Amino acid sequence: MPTAVVPLRKQRTAWAVTAFFGLQAMLYFAITSWLAVFLVSEGLSSADAAALLAWFSLAGLPASLLAPVLAGKPKVLRILGPGLGLSVAVALIGVLVAPSGAQFLMVGVLGVVQSAGFGLAMALVVIRSAGPLTAGRLSAMSQGFGFALASLGPLAAGLLHTWTGGWEAPFLAMAGEALVLAAAGYLAIRGPLVSIETHKATAKDNPSQSSTPELVP
Repeated sequence: MPTAVVPLRKQRTAWAVTAFFGLQAMLYFAITSWLAVFLVSEGLSSADAAALLAWFSLAGLPASLLAPVLAGKPKVLRILGPGLGLSVAVALIGVLVAPSGAQFLMVGVLGVVQSAGFGLAMALVVIRSAGPLTAGRLSAMSQGFGFALASLGPLAAGLLHTWTGGWEAPFLAMAGEALVLAAAGYLAIRGPLVSIETHKATAKDNPSQSSTPELVP
């Protein structure tokens, strides 16, 4: 008999993968929406701030491609999810407190760890799925809920800036979100595989059943 299928919404690893995808996307949209504005408020020219925003994306490109490769190594994967979340938090605080002359370095570091998080989020959909059917459904779930969550990032950061009149609150809130991202990465990697696959039970699964194979129509 086919094994019972547990819906994705009842599998905690599926929600952890979804949370990881959504939180890293939320951070990305918030950063790219407000980073240049923050840098101008710190005394940089509009041209320099725009150049640093472009550098943020350029610096992260190799990391977004390398992260899925590293995620294929189990020992690396165990620390990659939590480690990237913690790294994003540290990099955000670094951008907040760094002097103008150090922003090239700090924005580049932020771009690397943020983009690596995106690469890992895409890889987790496959790595934490039991099969192709599950991966397809998990991809739809993580991206559907994830991008809906991500759309709130720029709005939340902008409201915090407006209410407080400064950038400390938005950056600290994003750093706190990155810590939640680290926790989601830990749960996504350490939890059981997500599965909506079915298979026919065998005598090995249940010794009381006959060992005669069942023909599948």
